[in-house]
Order: sequence, then structure tokens, then C-alpha cells
Amino acid sequence: MIPIRPVPKPYAWGSYDRLQSLVPSMRDMRGPLAELWYGGHPQSPSMVVLGDDEMALDAAIRRDPEHMLGTVVSRRWGPALPYLLKMIAVRTPLSLQVHPLDFEARAGFHRENAAGVPLDADVRSFRDDRGKSEMVVALDDFRASIGFAPVALQLAALRLIDHDLARLMVRLLEGDAVAMSSAADDCMPPAAALWGRSERNIFRAFWLAVMAGQGVCDCDVWESTDWLPLLIAAQDRASRMGAVGGAETPFMIDGVRSALGNAVDAARTFPGDSAVLALAMMNAVHLAPGVGAFISTGVPHAYIRGTAVEIMTNSDNVLRAGLTVKHRDVPNLLRNLRPSPEPVRRPESFAVADGVLYRPGLDEFSLKYGVVNALDPYAAAVGVSDAHPWYETSAIVPPPECVDRPRVLVCLSGELRSRVGHVTDAGAVAGRGGLRTVVMRQGDAVFIPAADGPVSIDGGNETTGGTYLLASTGL
Repeated sequence: MIPIRPVPKPYAWGSYDRLQSLVPSMRDMRGPLAELWYGGHPQSPSMVVLGDDEMALDAAIRRDPEHMLGTVVSRRWGPALPYLLKMIAVRTPLSLQVHPLDFEARAGFHRENAAGVPLDADVRSFRDDRGKSEMVVALDDFRASIGFAPVALQLAALRLIDHDLARLMVRLLEGDAVAMSSAADDCMPPAAALWGRSERNIFRAFWLAVMAGQGVCDCDVWESTDWLPLLIAAQDRASRMGAVGGAETPFMIDGVRSALGNAVDAARTFPGDSAVLALAMMNAVHLAPGVGAFISTGVPHAYIRGTAVEIMTNSDNVLRAGLTVKHRDVPNLLRNLRPSPEPVRRPESFAVADGVLYRPGLDEFSLKYGVVNALDPYAAAVGVSDAHPWYETSAIVPPPECVDRPRVLVCLSGELRSRVGHVTDAGAVAGRGGLRTVVMRQGDAVFIPAADGPVSIDGGNETTGGTYLLASTGL
């Protein structure tokens, strides 16, 4: 086990106290702290402590990939950790974004390299050559907009917004040929040849929301607008949905109110950005602590508020269309957009003896949210209720402690004891490094090489315990 230090990201939308309270070593940071990265991304690798030396995790892996990653992982992905673990604290809404598809990431990365754009340039869109899928698990109440809602819900939300731009978006969603713009269709990717009518209409309406104000159309709705009062008024109208004689279902009413609520919150931070209207087209998501969502490449999303852990493929590629002070790349976002109305995808969440194991179905990553020395570890870890889709299948799902894969262990609270190596029935010590024990307190983290073999996590005695995150591959 190797001590690992996270990389802090002081973005403006971060919290002034949430991550600082989870990781005591960050308490002296001034200003907002948005993310903590645990991983080996070449642009922001975590530092690991090897004896008296400190070096970047990606360099330590390249020096001995067999020891650090194991044979299976190093042969599959080369000398690089295939996942990136983050803790995030969202104080104000952040960017409306999409993560690129694999082939678009490769093409974009090499295109920007050929153009001489530095890897750390603010105007860079592709910082590596990998597509990016991610899973987010709430650590406290977490709100987001993820993917496109059913078209009927999109129409109901937009019709409540008293503005010509929203009305034109409604016409586009309804397939009004007069309202269509060839400029929108020109931005469609080659994959649009396989889209149905609904996907094309959603793309056009979304295009209009994120392109408004950029002079790309000869219509009269591009004037600068303060969207906050308009959205508050729409939210007030939504509060009266479901009155006697109304045809709306409870699902529709709740979806419209929540979508407009997210749009209002975004407009409080970005009142002049028409991209807030795109949130009225999207699924509004509220994740209770311990509940997760999976976001694949091409799915539009925006985080609104809360604290969570993210685990993703080892990529920093983000294409933004609005609600941000960072670089926007709307053309590339549109080339990667998946304009299909679909429910938010939940990762499979398996109840294990001391917490919950999340597996999104990818080989690159999985995550465990664990509890030590709780009377009811499962409920203590996630506040589980009957409404959550947990599965009692731990017998067929090996937990990450038991596999020889590269793992990252973070102590979220309390005090834990992690041990690697064990004595086999034949009396031999398993694990290349022998028997080792590390006592971890809140905020401590270790990288566990594959060569260390299985790890056990407990409280050391009956009076100590805590919660932890354990990241691994999905293999």
C-alpha cells in the first residue's frame, strides 16, 4: 500500500468547506475547492510516496506496470491506470457538457496537436485521446440534469416559458418544417443518418438553445435576455399544474417542476445564458446519499448542487456548450451529442456485507462504498430504502478487496485498518510485499498495487470504524 495525495482543483463552482471537511489536509486552502483527483491522468497525476521519495502515480506505474497494475490490466490498457477517481463539491451549477465518443476523442486530440494547441491551454477541448464515461454516486443530496426527458415533458416545460425562443424550440420539437434551420442540420454528425424524427427534432431544439445569441440564424429571438424572471414565472405556472380538470400525470408534473427548478438555479448563476433553456429539455435528477447514476459518452448533463464521488475512464475530455466561464466548444459537442429521450441509467448496485458495490458494466472501473463496525453497515453506507434498486448478489459479484487489481482506498470518516497479504493454509505469505497494515483516518488515501493481492478493511477493534471508498477496475 502506497500513500497517495489527491490533486485539488479550485474551480469557481466549488465549495468553500465541504471537501475541506472531508480531507483535513485541504483545510488550509483558500477559496473554493471543487474537485479532488485520485489517479494517474498525465495532465494532473496524484503524487505517491515511495519510501523517502515522492513521484507522480503515472510515472510510478510506467516504472513497474506489472507490480502496480497486474498482468491483466497492463496487457489490456498498457502502463496506465484505466480509471480516475474524484470527489466533487458543487456549490453553484456548472457547465452544460458532453463527453466525447472514443473515435471523436482520438480525432480531436490529434487534430489539436497538429494545430499546435498546448495540452494545458484554456482553449483546448481534447486533453487526451480517450472517450469518457463516468459514474457519479452521491455523498449527500445531489442534484443534476442528465440526458433528455420524454418529448412530452420537454414540450410541457418549454410551453410554460413566455419567450419567443422557447416557443420556437417547441415548434422545432413538434417538427414544424417552417421553423427548421438548415444551420442546425449542418451541425448534425454523420450518425444522424440513422436517427429518427424525434432525435432530429430534439437536436434542433437543443441547438437553438445553445446557439442563441451567436448570430447563426436570421430569426428575431437572439436578443440578450435575463432568463431568471422568465423561468421563475414558468416555475410558478408549473406549481399550478395538476389542477382540477388537468390532464397531466404525476410523473409529468414532477418532471416539469424539477426540470424548471434546475433551470432556475442555473439562471441565478448565468442569467444571460440561453443554455438554461436546454435544462428544461432534460431529466432532473435527485440522488440521495449512496444512489448513483451512469453517464455514458454523448449524454448531455449539468451538475446543480451537492457532494459526490465520481469514477470514470481515465480522461479529462469535456465539451461544453454553456453555463460556464470556461472554454465552450459547441460544434464538437453537437458532433458527439446523443439526442435520444431516455431515462437516467443507474449502475447495478449490489449489497455486500459491509456496504454497496457499484458496477456500471464497464471493464475500466467499479466502486465500493463501505462501512466498518456499524450495526447495519448496508443502511449506514447508503441510507437504503425499499425504493432503491439494490441486489443481494454478493455471492456472484467479487468485491474489489479480493482481486489482484490496482485499487484506490479513501477513508471518508472515522478510523480504519487496511491490511494486505495473508497467510495461506499452507503457511505461506500471499502478496509480494508480505504482511502489512496501515491505520487510516479521515482523508487518508492509499494506492494498492495489484501485486499486494487481497486487502482486508476493518476497524482494528470494536470501538473504531468509519466509511470508505474503494475504487478498482470492473474486471
